[in-house]
Amino acid sequence: MSYPFFTSIGISFYSFLINIYMSIVETERLSKIEGRVEELSKRVDDLKSDINSLRNEVIATRNEMNHRIDSLRSEIMSEISNLRNEIGSLRSEISNINNRINSLENRMGLLENRINNLEYRMNRIEVRLDGLDKKLDNRFLWMIGVQITTLVTVILAVVFT
Repeated sequence: MSYPFFTSIGISFYSFLINIYMSIVETERLSKIEGRVEELSKRVDDLKSDINSLRNEVIATRNEMNHRIDSLRSEIMSEISNLRNEIGSLRSEISNINNRINSLENRMGLLENRINNLEYRMNRIEVRLDGLDKKLDNRFLWMIGVQITTLVTVILAVVFT
């Protein structure tokens, strides 16, 4: 046997051992990679289930929000309707009050005219009373003059008789 023959057998055997070693290493690596892939697959499945549960929660929350918004909308519309009714009744009351105020203004205008007419009459009566007062003063003075004259005449008649 020659040395190259053993060398070729040694190289072949060495290659075989390297291939076996590599296959074992690769198998281990593949096992590790498969394990990691399985872990990642489990994590992805967990994430999918978490995402699905979150999606369901979002849908439930959205439905609840929509329900709340609809109920708020109906309450707001009801309140708006009530406010419109109240505003309508207030406008009606204000209109009635304005009519009453206009009626009172008309009555006050009539009262003002009557008061002005009464004031005019009072002024005329005052002027007439002033005239009568002057006449009474004149007649009173005349009467006193006549009485004094009569008294003087009676006194003189009594004294000289």
